[in-house]
Amino acid sequence: MGKKREPIREDQLRNWNLLEEFRQRVLPLLKAKVSTASEEDARRTLFAEDYFCSYLFAMLNPVIISLRSLCHVSHCQKMRQVSAAPFSPAAFSVSAPGILPGDCATAKIPSKQ
Repeated sequence: MGKKREPIREDQLRNWNLLEEFRQRVLPLLKAKVSTASEEDARRTLFAEDYFCSYLFAMLNPVIISLRSLCHVSHCQKMRQVSAAPFSPAAFSVSAPGILPGDCATAKIPSKQ
């Protein structure tokens, strides 16, 4: 059995500004897409932008090494300002074909160099 890791603390997370930039540029593109019936369901708490932002956030934060750690981080106060609801592993069984990568390329997300 592997060594148990310490829980991720909010002060270990970085790149909040890039996450906000991503939301500002991609959200209009997502809203322009035709919604599916499941996206319009009133019981829905997470939307495409929440999933895409969480994937990006995980890539930008090396302390997030698994889906479980991403789900843990989704409960922190600052992440709750960015995402509509905390995640569970089951939430990531969705996909949104036709949205990426073309739309993100159109959004001209600046790369850090």
